[in-house]
Amino acid sequence: MALTESRRTYNRFDPLSAALEEVGDRWTLIIVRALMNGPQRYTDLKVFVKGSGSNVLAERLRRLADAGVVTRTVGSRVGADVTYQLTDRGWALAPVIETLVRFGLRSMLMGVPGGSSADEPDVFDASWALSDPGLAKEESYEWVVDGEAFTLSIVVPGLQIVRTRGRSKAAVVKLETTTELLEQVLARTASLESAAKSGGMRLKGSPQAVRRMFTAIGFPPDQIDSLWASLVS
Repeated sequence: MALTESRRTYNRFDPLSAALEEVGDRWTLIIVRALMNGPQRYTDLKVFVKGSGSNVLAERLRRLADAGVVTRTVGSRVGADVTYQLTDRGWALAPVIETLVRFGLRSMLMGVPGGSSADEPDVFDASWALSDPGLAKEESYEWVVDGEAFTLSIVVPGLQIVRTRGRSKAAVVKLETTTELLEQVLARTASLESAAKSGGMRLKGSPQAVRRMFTAIGFPPDQIDSLWASLVS
């Protein structure tokens, strides 16, 4: 029998405390961000919370539904999948999440890589972005952001991203840009397509490799699709 996680409350007459009681638990905003890509099935959402407890997704969806952030729809055909989508109240969280994404981006890019040694790699889980292992390929990408170079390498067994300082001798994609432009893309005030066309984001590599790179890193699918269409047209 699965244990029900106790809900944390602040018991304050304070809007920030009230908001955190509804969406401040671990994994909750990850689920909301996944639903910003469009309606998702339960099995689709499980990928985004990989590593959480067995009952976490069901519990978070129940809480989000009780808060009016998420609703569910059952298809008209017998046996049709249940899909989850954001309500208008849920979409009100989009600017908040986009701001947090920009905040987190600077944390990821400052002092790359982290750790006590400049030679020590950082390892990140990529399985949530590469739900289909067939989309993954063991290869490296070189990024230069604000003049700071680092390499992102995909490790297929385990679907991981390894980040190391410095340039890559075997990168299949080379990207050069600024933190400011990356923030604009993640905030949707600019697109990957417009960033590439303007020259603010310089990409070297095949369209297929560019698509694999942005998919592995977890960029929004619609941004990747528009960039792909411009690269192959």
